[in-house]
Amino acid sequence: MKYLLAAILLALISLSSLSSFSEELICQKHDATKGKVFINMYEGVDDISLKICNKLLDGSEVDQAMNAWFINWKEKLSLHVKPLEKMGVDSDFIINNAYQSLTTLSYPKNINASKSTKTGKYHLKYNNEEIAVLDNADCKGYGPKNCKILFDNLHKAIVAPFESSYKYANSKAGMNIALKNTAWSNYFENSRSQTFIDLAINTWYYQDKLKENRLVPPPNKQYFALHPSIIMHYSVDAEHGEQMKEALAIEWAGINYWQLKIPLGLSVVSTYADRVSVKSVSHGVMFHINNTYSFGLTTNSEQQHGVFVTLDLLKLFEDKKSNYKNYLNNIKDL
Repeated sequence: MKYLLAAILLALISLSSLSSFSEELICQKHDATKGKVFINMYEGVDDISLKICNKLLDGSEVDQAMNAWFINWKEKLSLHVKPLEKMGVDSDFIINNAYQSLTTLSYPKNINASKSTKTGKYHLKYNNEEIAVLDNADCKGYGPKNCKILFDNLHKAIVAPFESSYKYANSKAGMNIALKNTAWSNYFENSRSQTFIDLAINTWYYQDKLKENRLVPPPNKQYFALHPSIIMHYSVDAEHGEQMKEALAIEWAGINYWQLKIPLGLSVVSTYADRVSVKSVSHGVMFHINNTYSFGLTTNSEQQHGVFVTLDLLKLFEDKKSNYKNYLNNIKDL
């Protein structure tokens, strides 16, 4: 009966991690910050921006109407960017990367031009990598007074479809997109289960990265505190019939490197097993393997030793989508 109650306690703790932040997050329509160049690329962009945000939120596939808009958008972009080839700009590189970002619903890389004080020329960079050196006279032919303004306007046009996503639920810039990409999906799907306490700790630890105004990958390690587990505990010193017992383990503090080729982790634990012949409470270490399996060694004040094994049973109750929303809520509070 005690272990049934312990199992119920585990379920309640896990479920509380799913409902601790009950406010439902929704996408809202935001008008894109529009430049004065490439005007026709903003046609219908506010509506598509809201649709993209909703797709990122619910994880559904891009529909046929959105694909048609994407294709039309690429054609407009091509008409504007292709003429830049005479300035030495690799237009196909810009077009293909911008279109790929749109179709994969991943935030576009930054594109900008900065003036060299030595040469007076403008250095065009894509994601901080130089892709062209430009004369300002060439840029003026497109309307703006300098290359910086021209490519700032181009960047505004390329990122406009993500305006609602970028501002989604006041989360940090682009985090909703980052949490939906493959790396973040793997983080919530394949790493060890996390209670609401674990989520809060990992968000706090990772806050400097999350505050950056760019897409960031998930952390390569997890931290744990007060993390419960149901285990099978074997006491070497217990009397026959009491040696193997179901037990409750609490990880006081732990770490797990979930992305290693063979994921490994370690925790400091206390265990409770209802026995008469030996002390019920023991302390020790717990090793985690492959984000799923754990085993440990324990001892107590009377030098009575034990070993235990367990599976990550909290995964049975964990909801990846709810954890994603909880993570976003934690980010909002940073």
